[in-house]
Amino acid sequence: MTMKPATIRDVAKASGVSSATVSYVLNGGPRRVDPVTSARVLAAMEKLQYHPNTMARGLNRKRLDCIGVVFPTRNPSLVFDSYFSAILDGIIHVATERQQNVTLYTGLEWHNRSSLPAFRDRRVDGLLLIATLTDSDIVNALTEAAIPFVLINNQTSDDRVCSVDIDNEDASYRVVEYLISLGHRRIALVGGEPNSPSTLPRREGYLRALAHHNLDVDAQLLIERNYTKEWGYEGTTQLLNIPEPPTAIFAGGDGIAVGAYQACSEAGISIPSEMSIVGFDNAPFVEHLSPSLTTVDHPLIQIGAAATTVLLNRLDAEASNETRPAERVVLPTELIVRESTAVPGKISALFAERTAAEGPHPKLARASIEHIGLHAPKGHASRPEIRLSTPERKAVSSD
Repeated sequence: MTMKPATIRDVAKASGVSSATVSYVLNGGPRRVDPVTSARVLAAMEKLQYHPNTMARGLNRKRLDCIGVVFPTRNPSLVFDSYFSAILDGIIHVATERQQNVTLYTGLEWHNRSSLPAFRDRRVDGLLLIATLTDSDIVNALTEAAIPFVLINNQTSDDRVCSVDIDNEDASYRVVEYLISLGHRRIALVGGEPNSPSTLPRREGYLRALAHHNLDVDAQLLIERNYTKEWGYEGTTQLLNIPEPPTAIFAGGDGIAVGAYQACSEAGISIPSEMSIVGFDNAPFVEHLSPSLTTVDHPLIQIGAAATTVLLNRLDAEASNETRPAERVVLPTELIVRESTAVPGKISALFAERTAAEGPHPKLARASIEHIGLHAPKGHASRPEIRLSTPERKAVSSD
């Protein structure tokens, strides 16, 4: 026979106090409870295995101590996808420190306006939106409904919206400028989904670097589809079969770079002597590729942690009837130079005449880059890495 769960009245009866007193003990107020009485109530709760109704407590306290995480896709791979798992690590770390629960919205399409009724039912206090697609209307819907949220790896011109991101355009610009400094002139960009919030700024950084160094934009070298290994393989195969293939590939994500490695291997193209490859994210596996991958370190754990802090601080301020301006945090990135990049090799021999006619390649403006140091990755003493970083920025706007 299944026993009925204990109620607050059962606890009150067992401890010889009123239901109101039990409520004061649970909520830490508003009235003070004598420590001896409080201990008696807690002992009764433990004996009866009483568990308070979180939803009911939240309605009474106006806080559920629970935040929600919304993904840009229906069923993200939270275990095997290093991008989402790293962000979640940061979110859960801060949430645990501040005694908050985390709800993951998966299995349905949660990233558009049709999700608004579910977000309004007070199951969470606020939301963290990861890489919301640019064609989604959820940001405007949440803003209009006054539901607290923070954008992760996305930004908006609306100064009422909080966000935590990196400067994707600047990071992309520095990648291309680094490749130019090595002597590359035919540099391809294999990018992600056109409606991903990172795709456009990374493309703009790529184009800006080419323009800054007076290099022509070849439409055949700018291809975008999605952030997958399969697209990296297909896109690189496509690039290797054009009349004048690139000497360097900037992969918009490390997954794309893995596919590029595979395509080059099957085509008999050596990395980096015949093809330089740069990735983006610094996923855990890239250091162990052969050769180790030059990539942009995307501080995903720190982004998840910072976004959670911004959201919880905002919720605390609202609970205290304080006005808190919207925060837009831009965290720094690092270009980590490993073994997959070098001066142009044999694949560019056909274009040596053109290079000689145009003169030497423009050099990097070293004054704009901070040389952080030379390090050897753990377990890879023979594989030096150089880190080139940018400073953190933080903007605050009035509501």
